Amino acid sequence: MNLDLYLIELDVNNDPVFETMPQDDTLMRSLLQLPQQPAVVRIRLRGFTLPHVIHNRTAAKEAFGIERGINQTDYRHISALSHNVLGDMVSLFVRMEVCEARRRESLDALALPREDDPWLTAAELGQVPQQILWDPVRTRPGRASFWA
Repeated sequence: MNLDLYLIELDVNNDPVFETMPQDDTLMRSLLQLPQQPAVVRIRLRGFTLPHVIHNRTAAKEAFGIERGINQTDYRHISALSHNVLGDMVSLFVRMEVCEARRRESLDALALPREDDPWLTAAELGQVPQQILWDPVRTRPGRASFWA
């Protein structure tokens, strides 16, 4: 497939623990390094739903799905309604990013990063950093960088 956007949700059946970080990292890097250079968004469905439910406990039955066979609320998986709301939020996020990309395209070339700037250089934009979460930060002379 030649997709431009990947939405990754691993947290429901793969708790975000240290033991799974190398596999999660490999998945994300393999997607980011595809020839079409897609955008990859990791979504935490339970993290998205829980704050609302904590503040409004009666919303739990709407926010979470119904477990098949026993007709009880399944507090591990979110409901169709929550999926729709999350889809709307991702759609809004993508629209905002498109607006920001268009705004940046309209900026003067002088606004691009310079070599002596502590931020990313133009050559570094779009690259997948070699830094992984559990490694110490590597630096280049004169500035910190995640790019080797």
